[in-house]
Amino acid sequence: MNESLKEAAQKALSDAGVPVNLAAQCAEIVAKDDPTKENLGRTQEEQHLISSSMQWMKAKGFFEN
Repeated sequence: MNESLKEAAQKALSDAGVPVNLAAQCAEIVAKDDPTKENLGRTQEEQHLISSSMQWMKAKGFFEN
């Protein structure tokens, strides 16, 4: 697992308005992504968590110009 990526992802997600627990879970998922595997090696549950964090970010206006 890439610890520096995990820390950076958790901070970025938290700064974008994602709840702390969800940000921590998603950061852990991102830090262990494997680009050589289909879907980065993520389970359906892990992908659902990532999607949930994206919904939080959208709700907070993170993706607006």
